[in-house]
Amino acid sequence: MHETRPALSTSIDDLPVLTEMAGERWGGDFGPLLADLFAAEDTSLMRSLDGSVLAFRNADLCALSANRDLGNLPAPLLTEAFEASAGAESNFKRLAANHVFTMNPPSHGPMRKVFARQFMPNKVDRFRPAAINATRRSLAAASGRAEIDFLTDFSFRMTTSFWGELLGLTQTEVSELSSLVPHVSQAFSFIRTDEQTRLVERRAADYLALVSTGIQRSLDAGPPDYLAEMAAEFEDAEVEKPDNLPLMLAATLLDGFHTMAFGLTNVVHALLTRPEQWRVVQNDPTLVPHAFHEGLRLAPPAAFTQRYALADVEHAGVSIPKGTPVTMFWLAGNRDPDVFPDPDEYDLARPLAGRTTFGGGIHLCPGRSVAKMVIETALAELTSPHIEVTVTGAADQWVPMSSMHELERLPVSIEAR
Repeated sequence: MHETRPALSTSIDDLPVLTEMAGERWGGDFGPLLADLFAAEDTSLMRSLDGSVLAFRNADLCALSANRDLGNLPAPLLTEAFEASAGAESNFKRLAANHVFTMNPPSHGPMRKVFARQFMPNKVDRFRPAAINATRRSLAAASGRAEIDFLTDFSFRMTTSFWGELLGLTQTEVSELSSLVPHVSQAFSFIRTDEQTRLVERRAADYLALVSTGIQRSLDAGPPDYLAEMAAEFEDAEVEKPDNLPLMLAATLLDGFHTMAFGLTNVVHALLTRPEQWRVVQNDPTLVPHAFHEGLRLAPPAAFTQRYALADVEHAGVSIPKGTPVTMFWLAGNRDPDVFPDPDEYDLARPLAGRTTFGGGIHLCPGRSVAKMVIETALAELTSPHIEVTVTGAADQWVPMSSMHELERLPVSIEAR
């Protein structure tokens, strides 16, 4: 078993450089890179592609995520490429600046609670009817076609339909969102062209306007309890905050639209590419939650996120200076052989402890419970006896050079029996 050892030097400049090991293997199928990372027995931390510190072992990820001196990467650092293209008025910068996941104390805690309180495990069942409705609408649209891309034609349609119902969006707005969100998601690629960056900029503006306008309309019309409670808590918070709740919710829910769609696709892909496991889940619906956890262990939708040293941090004998970005390689933590025996194997009986799918510490994903409910609702329907899902083409290419772990395509046909 690997034990974190003090580095020979306390300087991050002396850490091994990931680029020397990763090269073009960063992104896509991480398998070969992970094998090399975990084979480096004396390595606890590395320097990342962008000069940040990289944590990849499960124990380091857990310890660093619990350290309150590691905050969120501030929006100006996250959106430098967009400012270079669009200037200070960058639409994507505006989106990121109003996103809870770029906020730090004292704003982060109160603003995170505005969102998180409504999606606690004991509250998400009230949203299950919307998840069922979204699943059935998406199945109806996909069924009977010779081939669909599961991500584009089912997952994005399903997640936008779900959130659209909760936020009071019209069907026209939901349909528009289904095409907008994939374009905004290109922001998480490292290899965008200038034209793609400009497209992200335009679509980010369209996305923010559409979703925030819909939320404000719902608030003005007499909102459901969860939106009313969010609005009251937002107004009462005595910290620096976004201009209004609809803007903050629209920015933060981008993850609800696209990350949830990637998660659903990855869970379904893990089963479809293992037909014997698909049949096991079909024959025993109680295994749907296990399929959710194991599918996302192998392929979490967020391969990594970045933290930021709000103060000098000491970890594993390495001094991380204030202002240093720290890349949290969550996907690697989910395949650490010290925690998960045979980490690349799909095992529905695997214990749930130790997973880093949703991050950790005070930055643990606040939407994890609603994501679990929505994805399990869809998976239960897809694996039911009256639905047949068949892979119709190659489904093994992952998008390279991205912070998201997403398939290029998942071509399938869906038939109602």
